[in-house]
Amino acid sequence: MASSSGSAAFRLVLLGLPGAGKTTAANAILGRDVFPECATTNSSMQTQIIGGRSISLIDTPRFLMSSSPSDGGRPSGEDLEQCMCAAAPGPHAFLLVVPLGRPLSAEVTGAVEWIGQRLGEDALRMTVVLFTRRERVTRREWDSFLSRQEVRDLIGRCGGGCHAVNSKAEIEACQVTELLEKVRAMAEKRGGGHYATDKFLAAQKKAEAEREDASAVEEVARRLEVERERQEEETQRLVLERRRREMERPSKEESQQVARGGRQQQQDAWWMAERCAAVAGSFMAPFFKR
Repeated sequence: MASSSGSAAFRLVLLGLPGAGKTTAANAILGRDVFPECATTNSSMQTQIIGGRSISLIDTPRFLMSSSPSDGGRPSGEDLEQCMCAAAPGPHAFLLVVPLGRPLSAEVTGAVEWIGQRLGEDALRMTVVLFTRRERVTRREWDSFLSRQEVRDLIGRCGGGCHAVNSKAEIEACQVTELLEKVRAMAEKRGGGHYATDKFLAAQKKAEAEREDASAVEEVARRLEVERERQEEETQRLVLERRRREMERPSKEESQQVARGGRQQQQDAWWMAERCAAVAGSFMAPFFKR
């Protein structure tokens, strides 16, 4: 079967965080170095006949799942559209690459949410968690790893469960065969169909609406914060104005007291003058009678 078999090929999209080793995993599955193992900046597809069936692997950009738009040099939405175009008319499964030997970080568990938000829940039902570097952990370590709650939660969110393969130099043919059989069984359980472009567009539309809603909420929150700051400034201004008036009030009262004291002194002086005049009048009266 030719590598340009189009829709006849079984298409698998590799997803993962930066440094997860998607390209190395793709080369290991295909059994040859067809993808350049450097920082991937664009989605690309390579096809290989494995077990009598045409298998197309789509490698994705290094920062496709990054939350920072500056990491990838362009919006991740453009990379996602390019990925879907490379996998047209649609992938049969998504492989979420997670290397063993590292702690399962929040970013890894968040990758599952990224798939659900950007590609839709239907894509999650078509996702297999692909653990790589299996030869680096013992059987006991592997069983212990799978028993962890966060690992079980990660695998449980993906409809295809999980699969483990060795590193490229150590990978075994049976591991690849079992992976492809697991993906084939998952696809057949769903009727043999692939992830359609209209589902991707619907997921994109939903994600865009959620981003717009989030932007609207952020704008409302920003306006509320501005209004809160304005009210705080107004309250502070009123408090300072009240304190200023309280400080000025004693001075006014003192001025009023001084004014009242001055009027009282003037009235007392007038009263004394009238008394003196009265006394003087009564003393001089006999003399005027003579």
